[in-house]
Amino acid sequence: MGRIAKRRHTRHDVKDIRGSLLFTIDVSVVNMSVDGMAIESKKRLNVGRNYILKLSHDNKSLKLTGRVVWCNLSKALKGEDDSVVPIYNAGIEFENVISDKVRDIVGFMEENVIIKLENRMFGRFKVRPKKSVNLDSEFDFHVKKISLSGMLIETELLPDLESIFDMEININGTGINIQGRIAYINQIGEKEFKRELSELGVEFKKFGEGAKEILEDFILNELENN
Repeated sequence: MGRIAKRRHTRHDVKDIRGSLLFTIDVSVVNMSVDGMAIESKKRLNVGRNYILKLSHDNKSLKLTGRVVWCNLSKALKGEDDSVVPIYNAGIEFENVISDKVRDIVGFMEENVIIKLENRMFGRFKVRPKKSVNLDSEFDFHVKKISLSGMLIETELLPDLESIFDMEININGTGINIQGRIAYINQIGEKEFKRELSELGVEFKKFGEGAKEILEDFILNELENN
């Protein structure tokens, strides 16, 4: 029984289907400078991975690419249902910051740091109150099984059960956009390569334009007839 009994369509084994999903989390900025920031997050960030940060000031949106250089478990809080909520601190180093972006970063800091910035002051400053920003990152995955209603994938991301993601799947050279719900999680790994992997069961919730037809043709013509 279980999740197998609930499937509406047969899942087919596949080998060469890959895709990516957009992962977005809200974090709080603890302190920052023109070359990086320290943040607080309820999710563990992957050291070495690049994230896109979205800041805003003067009615402008500023996007920065940052690399996680360290991430440590800071504390644990009690959730509403008495569950334990881990809190992580992480350091992010900005990448490819050009002069125009430096001015925007300084503008953001002038609006949000505790003390007034003087010209050419490039220390690290606390943010008051802790500013909430978004971190975006794309995680690649490869598909192990697929059907018209869902798929089983393998990826380095460990998401929450029931979370929703926008995904792109490459079908014979064509990218199709799908929104999926994480219905199943199995944490696995490759110890020899020190990689943390997750096996995720994804239920398709929404299809982009033409996506369902492309997937249906692929299953009918290349999987069910083999």
